[in-house]
Amino acid sequence: MDPTAAQLERWNTDNLTTLWRALGARPLPGAHAFAAYGHASWPHRYWLETGARPATREEIGEFVAALPAHCTVPVRDGPLAAIFGDALERRGFAVAFEQTAMYLSLAGYPGSGAAAVTLRGGGRLALAGVNSAEDIDTWCRVGGKAFGYRIDPQVLGGALPGEGLELYLARLDGAVVATGLLLHTGSVAGVHQVGVDPAFRGRGIARALMRLLLARCVSRGATHAALQASTEGRPLYLSMDFEEQFRIRNYARQA
Repeated sequence: MDPTAAQLERWNTDNLTTLWRALGARPLPGAHAFAAYGHASWPHRYWLETGARPATREEIGEFVAALPAHCTVPVRDGPLAAIFGDALERRGFAVAFEQTAMYLSLAGYPGSGAAAVTLRGGGRLALAGVNSAEDIDTWCRVGGKAFGYRIDPQVLGGALPGEGLELYLARLDGAVVATGLLLHTGSVAGVHQVGVDPAFRGRGIARALMRLLLARCVSRGATHAALQASTEGRPLYLSMDFEEQFRIRNYARQA
């Protein structure tokens, strides 16, 4: 039986928060109906996981009041979004960027052991796993250039090897030009941190890299792929038949 829309949304959310925990998020103090988590360093995410009942306005206010100066707070669409947003704005937060949660059914998607593809404009893009401290440093350097922020190699080094977590480097004719991360949770493969070095954009690398990563997902037995698209990346994923689920507003304190 095909999963419901609600199940697909839950799978997407669970995959994302599982990744954040794998990257070192720790439970925050406090006994509430929800669990609160946060990162002391990159990726700086602080969030709530609702438990047996939704958090109250007062509980959300307590969580927001205790947030550190430098953090990012994701707030997804839903009944608590307005309350959460108001509480954050009263503490000097504003929406820094938005993402769209998306999914793709992998039924019938071609699985392949191929680790390389020829780009239409020329050049061969090859995918390789990250297996050493040197690879991690390279992944962080290239990913940092792609996303415009520093990625801490120690965080990734502490996360690997992790169950279901895979880091990839993409090389164009030998030069590392892009990064990707897969996280497998059950039958869902989360596709994360797909970034292309700005010097190599406009050559179809992101699309080719996604195809290689999705083929890996199929070969690992995933039935669905999930991701959270940036505003810039959303058109690519829509063109690859990903379907939209919900919006995530990411809040940060204004300078």
